[in-house]
Amino acid sequence: HSTMATIYALVLIGAESVVERVESTGEAFRGCSIGELVMRDSVCSATPSLGGGEGIEMFTSGSTPSLTEADLFNVTAIGGRVGIVVGANQQSSVTLNATNTISLGATADIAAESHATTAPVAVNLSHSNFESIETEGAEAHVTSPTAAGNQTAAPVFVDEAGSDYREQATSPTRLVGDLGAVVSGETDLAGNPRTTNCAGTVGVDIGAYQYECPTPETVVPPKEEKKSEPLPPTGPAQPLPPKPVLSKLALKPAKFTTTGKAPKG
Repeated sequence: HSTMATIYALVLIGAESVVERVESTGEAFRGCSIGELVMRDSVCSATPSLGGGEGIEMFTSGSTPSLTEADLFNVTAIGGRVGIVVGANQQSSVTLNATNTISLGATADIAAESHATTAPVAVNLSHSNFESIETEGAEAHVTSPTAAGNQTAAPVFVDEAGSDYREQATSPTRLVGDLGAVVSGETDLAGNPRTTNCAGTVGVDIGAYQYECPTPETVVPPKEEKKSEPLPPTGPAQPLPPKPVLSKLALKPAKFTTTGKAPKG
């Protein structure tokens, strides 16, 4: 929750932090401000009504040489201006590695800003969804959207205007992520398995959510109809045979003997 004066919705700058399944959306001008961390299966969105907004912001500055590095896995970053912006100044350098990540902004999807030749900035993306890049300074570098398994086709969300960043069935981000980046037992932002088997294809989606494949309908084979045996052909009714008639009777005497004790009577 924030007011128009809110700059940061969520600040995550603890050294070697681990952030999993976090959602930051709303009117702040920066959804997530990050430092040295690992972030998984999370959403950082900043779309203030006054315009502007950066989904993820990472910036370092200092007179002492230093390197700040962060890793994103299956993150969705949405900004009214820029999805992900990374910057450095003075003697500081910053590296952001993003895998299976969606970055979407109205002005640029990815922005890298090096404000001094001694402050290099590198944004390394693989198997991620983004298209437009904005760089400032000779030492600012961003992976090409057509390299390292990246894709440029716009993701298809359930309700982007309503901050529902679940994928629809037609989203190009489905099942094209890097399976090697998934850790054992990992779940998406909704708590569902991070990998799915859709019609025989096992894969991981790009972004914070994993599309849940519809359960295939069980096909019940139709019952075979028993074929009745054909009745024998019928003809005209036949007369019944005549009843037998006794025509002769002969009786002859006969003797017989019994053994054992004869029963009474």
